[in-house]
Amino acid sequence: TRWAARLGWRAEGCASPRARRSARRYALGTRYLGGFYEDYTHRWGWHGPMIEIDLPGWDAVLFHIGNYHTNTAGCVLLGSAAGESEHGLSVWRSTEAYMRAYPTLLSVAQSGGCLIVKNEGEG
Repeated sequence: TRWAARLGWRAEGCASPRARRSARRYALGTRYLGGFYEDYTHRWGWHGPMIEIDLPGWDAVLFHIGNYHTNTAGCVLLGSAAGESEHGLSVWRSTEAYMRAYPTLLSVAQSGGCLIVKNEGEG
């Protein structure tokens, strides 16, 4: 199945009545452990904690760089473009997209905001 998701965020507490009504709103948090954190803070001096999505029953669901399904074990890969490749559905310009999105995601996570996931095909 071909799909893509657009991510939106709002600095609204995830425990608000409006947020609780939607099954597609997830709290964001920060994570100071792990290989991605060590790699990214070493690579970019400005990088702080990793951004983690609070999914019940899951641990360490992060936003990070990658192009193919083989680059993730369930985390969110950011990209500026998507399409088919020899690896299946892929994202491109991942580093560019990550660097653009990271400051906003960090701000939302630190303010107790929510991630809102909406499929492209929905109204």
